[in-house]
Amino acid sequence: MPTPPKRLCIISSHTDAHQVGELVKRLRPLLDRNALDLWYPEGVVPGISTEESLEAFLPTADALLICISPELWNEGELYTWLQQRISLLQPNTAVYPLLARHHSVWESDDFLGSHAANLLPSGRQPLPTDDPEHSDAWFSQVAGEIASKLGLFVPRQAASRPVWKKTGFWASFLAAAALLVAVLAYLNDLGVFPFRTSQAAAITRADAIPPVNTDTSIFPVHFDSTRLYVLITRFEDDANENETGCYGLSIERRIDIIRNRENLPVVPKYVHTLSPNQSDEAARLREFHHADLIVWGKLRNATNDCRADGFCLNYLPSDTLIRYAGGVVPKKVDNEYLPNISSYMLEDGLISLGGESFDAWIISMSNLKVGKIKPEFYRIAADWPVEKQMAEYGKRANMFFLLGLFDKTIQDYTAAIRLKPSTLCYYKRGVAFAKMSRQEEAIADFSKAAALNPEDANIYYNRAKSYRILGYEEMAISDFSEAVRLDPGFADAFYFRGNVLRDQQKDSAAIADYDRVIQLKPGHVDAYINRGISNGRLGRYEAALADYDKAISLDSSQSNAYNNRGTAAYDLGKIKESIADYDKALRLKPDHIEALYNRALAKNQLKQYASAMEDLDKAIQLKPAYQNAYFARGETKRLLGQFEAAVKDYDKSIETTPSFASAYLARGMAEDNLGHYEAAVRDYSKSLELKPNVAGTYIYRGDALGKLKRYEAAIQDYTKAIELEPKNDEAYVSRALALKELKNDEAALADYNRAVEVQPDQISPYLNRAAYYRQVGQKERAIADYNKAIQIQPDYAIAYYNRALVHGDMGHPELELADYSKTIELKPDNTDAYLNRGYLNNKAGRRKEALADYDKAIELKPDYVQAYINRAVVKSSMGKKKEAIADYNKAIEIKPDHAPAYFNRGLAKSDASEEEAIPDYTKAIELQPNYPEAYLFRGQAKESLERHKEAIVDYDSAVALKSDYALAYYSRALSKNNLGWYEAALADYDKALVLEPDCFTYNNRGVTKYNMKAYDAAITDYNKAIELDPGYALAYFNRCNAYWRQGKYFLAVQERIKAMRLEASWPWYLFLAGILGIVYSILEEIWKRWKSRKPKTG
Repeated sequence: MPTPPKRLCIISSHTDAHQVGELVKRLRPLLDRNALDLWYPEGVVPGISTEESLEAFLPTADALLICISPELWNEGELYTWLQQRISLLQPNTAVYPLLARHHSVWESDDFLGSHAANLLPSGRQPLPTDDPEHSDAWFSQVAGEIASKLGLFVPRQAASRPVWKKTGFWASFLAAAALLVAVLAYLNDLGVFPFRTSQAAAITRADAIPPVNTDTSIFPVHFDSTRLYVLITRFEDDANENETGCYGLSIERRIDIIRNRENLPVVPKYVHTLSPNQSDEAARLREFHHADLIVWGKLRNATNDCRADGFCLNYLPSDTLIRYAGGVVPKKVDNEYLPNISSYMLEDGLISLGGESFDAWIISMSNLKVGKIKPEFYRIAADWPVEKQMAEYGKRANMFFLLGLFDKTIQDYTAAIRLKPSTLCYYKRGVAFAKMSRQEEAIADFSKAAALNPEDANIYYNRAKSYRILGYEEMAISDFSEAVRLDPGFADAFYFRGNVLRDQQKDSAAIADYDRVIQLKPGHVDAYINRGISNGRLGRYEAALADYDKAISLDSSQSNAYNNRGTAAYDLGKIKESIADYDKALRLKPDHIEALYNRALAKNQLKQYASAMEDLDKAIQLKPAYQNAYFARGETKRLLGQFEAAVKDYDKSIETTPSFASAYLARGMAEDNLGHYEAAVRDYSKSLELKPNVAGTYIYRGDALGKLKRYEAAIQDYTKAIELEPKNDEAYVSRALALKELKNDEAALADYNRAVEVQPDQISPYLNRAAYYRQVGQKERAIADYNKAIQIQPDYAIAYYNRALVHGDMGHPELELADYSKTIELKPDNTDAYLNRGYLNNKAGRRKEALADYDKAIELKPDYVQAYINRAVVKSSMGKKKEAIADYNKAIEIKPDHAPAYFNRGLAKSDASEEEAIPDYTKAIELQPNYPEAYLFRGQAKESLERHKEAIVDYDSAVALKSDYALAYYSRALSKNNLGWYEAALADYDKALVLEPDCFTYNNRGVTKYNMKAYDAAITDYNKAIELDPGYALAYFNRCNAYWRQGKYFLAVQERIKAMRLEASWPWYLFLAGILGIVYSILEEIWKRWKSRKPKTG
C-alpha cells in the first residue's frame, strides 16, 4: 500500500499571505507527488468559511506551523480560536512556531516570551528567523526543515566540517556555559520586559441616498396674490377603500358653488392620485404643487353610496400664505372625526371648520389673500309672512345645529318661539341648550315640550340625560323609565338607564338593561362595553372578556373596549395579555389616560418599573390632578427604592384626596424605608384613623415602633392585628420578634409555633421559625423547617437560598452549593445566589465557574459592588491583574466609600508596583480605621520598598487591632530582621509560631538565627520547616548555607542539589544539560579512538 501523505497546517494572518505563498512554492514538489497534504488560509475553497475548513483539517494534522507576527494577534478572533484548539490536537501532532517579522522590527525574544510561548510546549524553540521579504535562502531553509521534521527527506551532510562545527565541540562548550550560568543564576535575578502592540481603527462607510422622484406642479410656480389655490386630495378609508374619491370631489364642487355665487378668486383642484397620511407629507405635496392651501383627511367605514361613519377633514396653509395674511391663518391637523357625514352634506356645505360654516370658512380664507369683504350669509327678512319666517328659522336653525353653531341655533328657535310656541321648537332648543352644557335651561324647555306633548318618548329621554348630567340620578331613571314605557323598543333609553344604574353600583339591574339593548340592537357596541364593566365589577371576568371581545369584533376602533378588556385580563392574572390590549387602546387613542394608568399597573406586576414610570408621567402630564396616577407612580418609585421621590408623589395624591387612607399607608411605608420612623408612625396612625380595622396597617405601625425600640407599643399593635385576623401568621411572627427583643424567648417561640399552627399549609410560618432557629443557633431545627417549607412549595426559591445559608453555617459546602444552584434554577434573577455560588466555586478552585457566576450577577445588577470585588479577586488569582483593577475601579465608582474595594485594588496593584498600592491601602484605612488587614499589607508594601521602620509602625497597628494576627507578627519579624533587630524579630516569630505554626515562619526564624551565627539553632528550624513541607526548596537552600558555614561542604552540596531539583527551575535544567554535554563529549572521544584503532597483525 502507498504511504499516506503527511498533513501540514499553516496558520497565519492575512498580511503574511506573501510569506506563506513563498513557503508553498518551495513545498510544491512534495505536493505534486502526493507526499504532502497542505492547509493554509489562502487555499480555502470559496464558499466555505476559514474556521469550518480549518476545523475539519486540524484534528488529523501531523504538524502545525504558526507564522507568529503582530498582525496575527491583532486578529483577535483567530488568536482566541487558535488558543482554544491547540490543546485539542493529537498528542503526536508537532507544533512549530515561525517568527515572521515584516513592516516593523520586533525583538524576537520578547515577542516569543509574550505571545508565542502561550502556544508552545515548554522548551520548544522557534524555527530560524530572518527578514521574510528579502531572503530567498530563508524560505528554502524553513521549507527544508519542515519537510525534514515530517520525515519526507533528510538534509545532506557536509563532506567535512571544521572543529568549531563539530557536535562534540559545541556540546562541551554548551556544557561549560550551562554550568557557569547555573551558578550565576542564583547571584542575579533576570527581568522580563513587556512590549507594546498596535491596534487598527475600524472604518465605516455611509449608505447611499436614494434619488427622489418628482412630478409636474399643478399650480403656478410664482406667488399670485390675486388667486387662492386650493389642492384637494383623495380621502383614505383605513379599513375600506370604496368610493373615497367622492368626498374630495364634493369639496371641489362646493368650492366651485361658492366661487360662482360670491364671485371669489378661488382655484380648487382635486387630485385623486394624491392621499397624504400625515401633516408632513401633506406639507410636502402642498409645497411641491405650489398650493396656498391643501385639504386632506380620513374616513371610517365608507360605503359605495358615499357615506361614512366617521369623517375627518384637515387643512394646512402654506407658510407664504400665513406670512402674507399676517400670521392669522389657523392650522387644523387635530384628526377629529365627525360622525355620519356623507359627501352630499359636503356638497351642500353642511360641515363646519374653525367654528363657522364651510362656506364662510372658504370666504374667510380667500379674504385673507385677496382682501374681499365677507358677504352676509343666509338672511331672513322680518317682513316675510309668519309661516315662512317659522319655516326658514327652522331650516336655518337645523343647519346651524348640524354645523355645531348651537348659539345661533338657540337664537333662531327663540325667534320662532316668539312668533309661535311649539313642542318641536322647545324640544330642539332644549337639545341645543344641552349641547352647550346649559342643562337647567334644557330641562326647562324639555318640560314645556312635555307639557305640550306628554306622549313623546324623546322628550323624556333627553330630559333624563340632562338630569343625569346634573346628578339627579333618580329623576333621570324616572324619565328613562317613562321613555321606555312609551316606546318599549327605545334601545338608547334602556342603554342610558343602564348607565345610571351602573353609576349607582346596581350592576345586576344595569346588566338587565344592557341585555335589552343588545336584544333590540345586536350591534350596539357601547352596550357590550358597559355590560362588560358591570360583569367585571361583579367578579364575572370571563363574561366581561366575552362582552369586550364582542364589542371589538363589532368595532375594532373602540379604544375603551381594548382598555376594559385589558382590565378584565389583568383581573384574571393574564398580565401580558392585558398589556397587549392597553397597547392597542393607546395606538387608537394616544392620550387615553386610563389605558396609560392601567398599563403602568400591569407593567409593575412584571417589574417593568421604568416603563411603568413613563406611562404614569404621561398620564399626569395629560391630567395634572389625577390622584390615582400620583399614587401609582409613588408605588412604582417605592418599589424601585426611590423613597424620597415616592413620598412627594404620595404628598400630591393626599393633597388631591385628603381622605385617601391607602396613600397615608404607602407614604408611611416609604418613610419607614427612609428611616423616618416617627413620620411613618404618624402616617400609619392617620391611615388607621380613616380606615381603622385593617390588620396589615397595625402590623406596619408595630414594625415602625419596633425600630424605634418601643417594643411594648409594638406588641400592642400586633395583638390588635391578631384580634382582627386571628389567623394572620405575620402578626404572630412580628410579635415574636418584639418579644425576643424583650428577652422573652419562651413567648417568642410560642408565637412562632402559633404562626405554624394557624397556617400549617403555608410556607411563611416555617420560613420565619427557621430564621429564628438559625438566629439562636439551632441549625438542625432550622433545616427541618426549611425542608417543610420546600415540601409545601417545591418551587419557592427563597427557601432553598435560606437553607443554603444554614448549610454554610454548618460547614456543608456541597449542600450549600446545591441549594444556591436550585435557587438560580427557580429564580434566575437572584443576584445574591450567583454571588454566593461564585464564592463557593472560587473557594473550591473552580475559577471559570466562579467568574461565570459573578458575570451573571453583574449582568442582572450592574451596580452590584460585592460582585465586582469578588470577580476581581478571582481575576487577580488568575494573574489577570489589569482586569481585576478595572473591576475594583468600577466598584469604587459605584460606591466611593467602600473600604474593601480600595484594599483589594491595592493588592492587585502590588504585583506591579508596591508604591502604587500604598495610596489604596491608606484610603481603605481612612474609610475604615479599624481595618487590620489594610495596615498589614501597607506595612508589607513599605517593607518591600525597604521602609522598614514605617512598616513596623503599620504592623504595630495591625497587632493592636487584632492581637491574634499571626501574619502581622510574622511580617513585623521580617522587618526587624532586616533592621538587624534580631532578638526582637525572634520574639515576633515565637509569637507567630504559637498562633499558627507553619514552615515559612520556621524557615525565617532560622534565617534570623543564621544571621546571629547560631547555625545549629538555624538548622533545627530549617529541619522543622522541611518536616512540615518536604517540598520547601528554600529551606533546603538555607540549610545548605548553614552547613557550608559549618564547613560541612558535602552536606551543603547535597542540600543545594535538592533545592535545585525541587525548584525545577531553568538553572537546574541547564545544570543537567551541562552534565549530559560533558558525558556526550567523553563518549564521542571514546568512539573516535575506538574507530581509529590500528588492526592487529597475525
